[in-house]
Amino acid sequence: MRTPLRIASGAMAAIGAVSVAQAQLSFDTELLIQDTMFNNPVTVVVDADGVVHLAYTSQFSTNSDSKEVWYATNATGEWEYNQITDNNVREEFPYLMIDSAGVLHLTFHTGIPAGNQVRYTNSAIRPLTDAGEADLINITPDTDSYIFPKIDVDADGVVHFAFQTQRFGGIQDDVVYTTWDAVNGVGPLNFLTNNAALQHREPAIAIGPDGVVHIAYEEGNGIFANPLVYVNNDTPTGDFQTVGTGLFANVSRIGILADSTGKITIGFRNEDTFAIIESNGAGFTPMQDLTARGQFRAAFYDKFALGPDDKRYFAFCHNIGSLAQPGVYLVAETDTGFTEPIRMQGDAPQSNVSASVSVGQDGTIAVGYTFSDFQTTVVADLYIAISDDDACVADLNGDGVVDADDFFLFLQLFASGDPRADINGDGVIDADDFFGYLALFAQGC
Repeated sequence: MRTPLRIASGAMAAIGAVSVAQAQLSFDTELLIQDTMFNNPVTVVVDADGVVHLAYTSQFSTNSDSKEVWYATNATGEWEYNQITDNNVREEFPYLMIDSAGVLHLTFHTGIPAGNQVRYTNSAIRPLTDAGEADLINITPDTDSYIFPKIDVDADGVVHFAFQTQRFGGIQDDVVYTTWDAVNGVGPLNFLTNNAALQHREPAIAIGPDGVVHIAYEEGNGIFANPLVYVNNDTPTGDFQTVGTGLFANVSRIGILADSTGKITIGFRNEDTFAIIESNGAGFTPMQDLTARGQFRAAFYDKFALGPDDKRYFAFCHNIGSLAQPGVYLVAETDTGFTEPIRMQGDAPQSNVSASVSVGQDGTIAVGYTFSDFQTTVVADLYIAISDDDACVADLNGDGVVDADDFFLFLQLFASGDPRADINGDGVIDADDFFGYLALFAQGC
């Protein structure tokens, strides 16, 4: 493993809680990288042993040949780092996932003379702690430009890719699908769109338990809002077909999930809210808002995840200061619905930040995210928040006992407006938090 250029800092305080009607979610948050680099965006996965894996881009600026893809893991108990790419061209937008066999898969796009090319590697080729340029596979030819790759892996170990073209001079972009496996290599490029009048951008992909490929993307000429298109290859010939969702709203920042029962969830930003639709056997349900209208605007590079019980988790960065409190938020599914947005971290400047969430088979939740005062600097700090099952939210002073000292401490925090008194994580300290803490106090630990 190469020596890391940047060293992690110490742990920060545990933060975050869900509705008191459910078991509490608490996180230990650590500032991993704080240096002079722009460490953004980040993507995170948790393996079956609860080990956390990260891939991120690090560069001296947001538009630079210094952009390189890095990998990090806490597998040994300490964070270790490896620079995957080192070729003096732009590498960016890494996407990391783990398959059912525990193999890590990494894709991203890299600069070439003609534009950008999709590249890929996995931990079966070489552990990502040691991987380098020699282990990377070119998924696309260098005769055109391709960007924003996303991947999923089927039960046979075949990797399925969805990405878009990057064309210039008024030529519209298309969504492209292909595959790779260790025996057959790269499959043919399948252009799912071909409409010279409309842009097709930022596809998301998921493989169902039956092997059906599901892809969702934006279609239109807007920048942050276009109609949603959903396609799958559940046809006798395996060709892709467009399937109506009944959604006619403009969307952006699309993600897609396929759970163990085959249910499809498509998440997206619609105006100033984060919303989903889901399949129900007869089509798709109406749009369901997961955040209050006009309160949150999910920013860039968000990622969605499924837990081992098919519960859904959505992480997003909200950086519009004129709306609700800016910061990094997590929405988690419970037995009775979705939590209110849990504020993982606050004080996010109006900037270009990323958030990614993953849930391991043991229930470990990890949220990776970056902060940057992008308006005044090109430096972005990288954080990781990992769920702490042993945390006791009611034990405010951390002495291992829930008693009068904790109650009076809460009263002080509540009266002073301290963020630690925001028990339900909605960004407001009010009567709901007071009665919520009373319930936790009575429950004890």
